[in-house]
Amino acid sequence: MIRKQAGFTLIELMIVVAIIGILAAIAIPRYQDYVARSQATSALASLRGVQTAAEEAILRGQEPVLSSDADLEAGQVDVGIASDELDLGAITLAAPDDGAAGEFDLEIAFTGEVNPRLSGTDANTLGIYRDANGRWTCEGTIPAEFLPQNCDAP
Repeated sequence: MIRKQAGFTLIELMIVVAIIGILAAIAIPRYQDYVARSQATSALASLRGVQTAAEEAILRGQEPVLSSDADLEAGQVDVGIASDELDLGAITLAAPDDGAAGEFDLEIAFTGEVNPRLSGTDANTLGIYRDANGRWTCEGTIPAEFLPQNCDAP
């Protein structure tokens, strides 16, 4: 009489569990990296939308301001987004401290509902900056592996 196998042995089940554990140990950190990169890219895409409105205002000789700022003064234009509108963090739009004409800083500080790898320190920002010649550059203080393409670390 031949006996047929009725199921898996304990050793076979333990091997399967070990393989699943190894795969999870590799996949979860890679997924977290992917989420952080996608959040940084999403933040840059939001800033690029504001960049267009800000550039138009600058070219018309007006000052771009965020929607959350107080009443608009003469010569100011609303760029269509509030500083607290994104879940990822707070947006700031301002002329730099040196006050050079035509220069503007547009930044997002990752303080909101964001991957901990982006908000690990107080100064994790991503921004686009306009120089007096009208060139916009992208820089970020987030870890370099999460910076979107064409963005540099300062």
